[in-house]
Amino acid sequence: MGSKSTSNQLLLRVSAVAVLCLIAFSAAGLASRWRAQQAATQQAIHLASEIFVYERTSSLMLYAHPDLFAHRRELDWPTYLANAKRRLGGLTAIDTIEGAVTGAGLLRNSNSATAAYTVFTRFASGPAELEIELIESQEGWLVTRFRILAQALNQ
Repeated sequence: MGSKSTSNQLLLRVSAVAVLCLIAFSAAGLASRWRAQQAATQQAIHLASEIFVYERTSSLMLYAHPDLFAHRRELDWPTYLANAKRRLGGLTAIDTIEGAVTGAGLLRNSNSATAAYTVFTRFASGPAELEIELIESQEGWLVTRFRILAQALNQ
């Protein structure tokens, strides 16, 4: 009977340690995901500010991932942004940002985390949405997609 009791106690201790490790591992994964979410959100807001507040359209090229050029050539971006800024007018407010990071976790590959955001803004011409997609790389969060949705650009 003593041997079975010792065996049960050992099994109980091993189980408790396993549960504690699982809890710690999950907490570390959540912390990693939170840090990735914060960094990507800051990058999206920073990019919107750089382009439309400080008029540094080159910032998009600075943070561009090669995927950004799949739908618009690299040399066409400055003209596109200048035309968009002219038609939108000055940026009056960045209202809110919505989106999320996917693929971020404790054991993630350094290139596997992505983020997709919509930045809700107001320009002199009216409201606009900036759709920004990012990918985490060794250089930081890089832009894979940048799209401006605004009535002023449809006219």
